[in-house]
Amino acid sequence: MKTIKSQTLFNSFFIIVSAVVFTIVAIRCATVPFCNDEAATFFHFIQSGNFLPYRSFVTANNHILNSCLARICFKLFGSSPFSLRLPNLLALLVLIVALYKTSKRLTYMHSKMLLTAGFLLAFPFLSFYSACRGYGISMSFLVLSAFYLMEYFNSKETKKLILFCLFMQIAVSANLTLIVVEIMLTFSVIIFQLFEKKFFKIKNILVLVVHSALILYWVKYSFFLQASNAFYIGQGENYFGITFVSLVQLLSGLQSRWIPICILCGFIVLLIFAITINLKRIQVNRLNLFTPSLFYSLMLAGIIMAFYGMKILLNTNYPEERTGLFFYVFFTLSFIFILDQFSGKLLKGITSLVIAGALIHFVWSINFQKHSSGAYITFPEIFYTRILEEQKLYPGRITIGGQYETKYVYAFWNYRHNGNLDTIDASYNNKIPISFTYIIAWNKDESYYKPYYDKIDFDKSWGLALFKRREN
Repeated sequence: MKTIKSQTLFNSFFIIVSAVVFTIVAIRCATVPFCNDEAATFFHFIQSGNFLPYRSFVTANNHILNSCLARICFKLFGSSPFSLRLPNLLALLVLIVALYKTSKRLTYMHSKMLLTAGFLLAFPFLSFYSACRGYGISMSFLVLSAFYLMEYFNSKETKKLILFCLFMQIAVSANLTLIVVEIMLTFSVIIFQLFEKKFFKIKNILVLVVHSALILYWVKYSFFLQASNAFYIGQGENYFGITFVSLVQLLSGLQSRWIPICILCGFIVLLIFAITINLKRIQVNRLNLFTPSLFYSLMLAGIIMAFYGMKILLNTNYPEERTGLFFYVFFTLSFIFILDQFSGKLLKGITSLVIAGALIHFVWSINFQKHSSGAYITFPEIFYTRILEEQKLYPGRITIGGQYETKYVYAFWNYRHNGNLDTIDASYNNKIPISFTYIIAWNKDESYYKPYYDKIDFDKSWGLALFKRREN
């Protein structure tokens, strides 16, 4: 009776949180200005329809599945930001389903609520579902594939193995960085099958051959992009700073370097704890390596080491900021499944604190105008429409200059308004020449432009301002 009551309470909590979050993300899909990466995706892959590997513009910016689905939405519903972001909004439903399925593998209600909060109340994580990029789609299918992998370990059914492979391939097609994660998870499947003496079964061989062939295709394409110098994120030697500091700063919204250090120490303690409490079980049956609490922890540690080894051996880039979101997925799953092995006041106390903290952070972070990633630079459409109104006062075409980061965003707004303004000269990384009628520049450089320009608008979210040259 108590179990039924707890499940009913959790179901109510889950439905309410899911509905509220989906509504917020849907509103953000319509209100958050299109950013530079989204606009570049639109012009290079969506509008042109050239998004397939080897046939499209060579850049890591092409999240293939996202480009494909956004292309369909573009043809059906037009070029509005909401239309182009619709695939990621629908991917949020996939995440919600995956989380509910995963919650069934947890014993206690508090653990299930913590799982919900860990993903659906993590606002910076959710913000990628209101962007026309592949990160939201890929994280949804990663969580879903992780669930079916656990189901396969538990049931040994080929159907569950096929679903794991299918959803993992979908995740990779939306975010190529996940190829390393896919290889690690597939390797774990092979080890499991060897332990269970199922590796040489015809059905398993066929599934793994097809799956491995697709992996090889993605690996080959990754090397093609690397040879073409298409990877521009994560360059450098400081693994901890590039990957973990940037990821924690993204997800927390804070610039402190101590938080990532504390979390890293916490993960080490978590891993040792997971191994310790499962050690006797492993000694009795080595298949206990594939229980969620230990498997997710070991997989996270393995992925961390894999990227470090790839840097040394292949000189690849490290995951940086948004490209490392999968670390958060595995960390959260590890943390929750380990906590679920406890009951009583300890579990309730920890989960209550974490859920309360997640809720406070969610409320503190929520907005309908700004991307969580600092790399997603943009300016509001009102900048463009303001210049458009000003154009009516001039007999000829006015000239417009801008920072390099504004190029694609301006082009997108101009496309949406039928190209009614001249193109922007956005070739400047620093200060813009004072020869333009209007400029879109960093507000921090206002003193440089002040002798010649009046500031007529300002976007505090990204620090860009619109300046109009004085008529002397």
